[in-house]
Amino acid sequence: MIDAILARYKKLKAREKTLTLLFIAVIVIVSYYRLFYKPVTADIATYKFQVQKLRTRLDEITAELPPIDRQEEDIRRAALESEKILSDIAEIEKRLPSRKDASYLIAEVARLAEGVELISVQQKVEEGDVYSRIFIELTSGASYNEVVDYIDRLENISPFLKIEEMRISEPKGRVKGPGVSAHLLLSCLLSETPISEWSPGGEIESEEAQALLRDIFVSKSRPAAAERKVDLKLEGIIYEPNAPTAIINDTVVRVGSEIAGFKVKEILPGTVIVADDLEEHSLSLDDN
Repeated sequence: MIDAILARYKKLKAREKTLTLLFIAVIVIVSYYRLFYKPVTADIATYKFQVQKLRTRLDEITAELPPIDRQEEDIRRAALESEKILSDIAEIEKRLPSRKDASYLIAEVARLAEGVELISVQQKVEEGDVYSRIFIELTSGASYNEVVDYIDRLENISPFLKIEEMRISEPKGRVKGPGVSAHLLLSCLLSETPISEWSPGGEIESEEAQALLRDIFVSKSRPAAAERKVDLKLEGIIYEPNAPTAIINDTVVRVGSEIAGFKVKEILPGTVIVADDLEEHSLSLDDN
């Protein structure tokens, strides 16, 4: 077939050959345009439109975001603020009474009861995820003004001590003469801070003051032991296996404390054993 076409082409005149070649060239160009160039051009235009659209969106996002250097500055400031907050928390934790200070905290509650009769004192410690909390429930009797002054002194023990409940009513037999009966429920956060970091009133005191704090069961607001009556009156027991305490003659004592010439030998759930240079004596709540 191709030979026949070539034979016929050779028989054409020069002008006809030229026109035939032009016609073939036109067909080839038109076919190329329709089959290749036009589709590719359309795809390129589509891609260019999409690229331009993405560039526009990128410009919008870039305009919405702050510059990188500003972000770095914000991050740096946030890190410094976080460090300061952690430092402040650490300083505050130093002012928290620790679980080891629980008995000292109760002793301070009793020591400040000047002019107030403590009828009962109970404590309970609740564990927390980060901090523990001690609850001190006490009943006291005195005149109304003395109770108010006592509450004011209690609030100065620590900035973390809080009066959860307070009931003031007419006395029921324990308080002689005119007066009121006050029931208080106190709470205070406890941490693992060493005992030397905390002192009553929330301030870190001198070594001498700290020594007084560690021997706080010898009351500074009550008469000295030599001036007290020899008779011992057991008024309450706060029994914990590891750190039991008791209230004798309005003073909180623990094992090893001395009061009115007697040394506390043992504190049991209902009895306290004391001894002098001659013999031991048993004090019972049932004797009151």
